[in-house]
Amino acid sequence: QETKRPSAVPAGMLFNSAVKSMVDGMATASVNANVFRHVVKHWGQATNQEEAQYDFLTRAINTAWWTRMYRDVLSDLREAKRIITADATLTEGVRTNQLAMLDIMEVYTWSVLVNTFGNIPYTEALDDNKLFAVYDDAKTVYADILRKLAEDISKLSTTSAGFIATEDFFYSGNVAGWIKFANTLYMRLAIVVADVDNATAKSAFEAASTKAITTNTDNTVFKYLASPPNNNPLYDQLVTSGRSDFIAAKDLMDVLNNMADPRKSQYFGVNNAGAYVGAVVGQVVSFATVSKPGAKFYAPDFPHVIADYMETEFLRAEAVERGYNVTGTAESHYNNAIRASIVGWGGTNAEAD
Repeated sequence: QETKRPSAVPAGMLFNSAVKSMVDGMATASVNANVFRHVVKHWGQATNQEEAQYDFLTRAINTAWWTRMYRDVLSDLREAKRIITADATLTEGVRTNQLAMLDIMEVYTWSVLVNTFGNIPYTEALDDNKLFAVYDDAKTVYADILRKLAEDISKLSTTSAGFIATEDFFYSGNVAGWIKFANTLYMRLAIVVADVDNATAKSAFEAASTKAITTNTDNTVFKYLASPPNNNPLYDQLVTSGRSDFIAAKDLMDVLNNMADPRKSQYFGVNNAGAYVGAVVGQVVSFATVSKPGAKFYAPDFPHVIADYMETEFLRAEAVERGYNVTGTAESHYNNAIRASIVGWGGTNAEAD
């Protein structure tokens, strides 16, 4: 009898393994896995410039991202679905909620893949009999994940449980939290397609806005632990690696300085001269002369946010400008978003005023 490798894995373990793999990918700053902070010009590198100069091939970053999302996330979610569907011990209410939660995470992951690569294997993906899965058009994929997400939202019910607290890293078994997260994701996807299918975007957004995240306490947050292997991977890159390379990007720092933004001291620390200075992304610079990531990023248990109130308010501001039926003004929603961000990063309401 095999005692070292189980022949069956509980669905809940597959679920939280998939979620952690996905969040680790989004949170990490590893130059082998995630260089989006360079792409959007939030962070740069003082010495090593390949990734900051858009060299994604030397370290096969695109392959690592692709493999993580398909193999480590989607495959585990799909297997968990199979197990839950066949589990005769579950009530129908619990089964329905769990399957919806798994599907919501699939939708989230598909959206990350499409946003990264464009056309991707979708309809034939994860099929062992399809060694050369066809690539589906990005617009087609988005239409289908919007459809799936709408179905998932309609199936979630607070009258039944979902995954138990130890299996649900986001909401500790609170189905109401998942309903808010799913509707926030629905809003996000709707705005992504608004320029190519405004009718669908408008309908989806208006259906979701009143049921989405409305305060910082609703945020979808992955709470890392202080000890490995469950610490935030940023700790590995910023602390245990001993690497002195990650720095503030001039593009972001100039805005923070010009606006006297109170979040500046949370996002970054000062350079050796006590000043907040950013560097041009992709150019070699002395590490001592520029700002480094803020102290919060060095904590092993620094949480990673997947969806939050700030985002929903920015999305609502955009929706108002597009003429969607959303209460409030674009200005009020925009200001709410800024306030939520400042307070969420440890600032005060007075600083947000």
